[in-house]
Amino acid sequence: MYRIKRQENLKETLLIEYKDKELVVNVEMNITEKMKAYTSASRKLEIFLTKASKNEVDSKALGEAIVSLFVLIFGEKQTNEIIAFYDDDYTSMLIDIMPFIRDVVTPMFAKARKEKIALMKKNTKRRFI
Repeated sequence: MYRIKRQENLKETLLIEYKDKELVVNVEMNITEKMKAYTSASRKLEIFLTKASKNEVDSKALGEAIVSLFVLIFGEKQTNEIIAFYDDDYTSMLIDIMPFIRDVVTPMFAKARKEKIALMKKNTKRRFI
């Protein structure tokens, strides 16, 4: 029997705490499906953050880049819940949640990209009769 195992989705739960409040955010996404959009959104945010460190970008554009990345990762409903939890403080929101993105989400995309490339190379070397 020839067995094919479909790649798993990213599934993780994020708990955000502040004083006596908690917000539980469930993250579930198909990594392959969102790979291109994630790469684009994270790169756009990186560019805005570089410009912001030099005082060369307006806060509205930076906020939009943050929200765009969050919607991609958490979905629109949960992103709105996060924004409300942070009382529209996008900077604090990004500072607090960036380690989760850097340590959990980004490595999953990097791993998936690496595996896809390896599989494509392997499959193109096969000879079909």
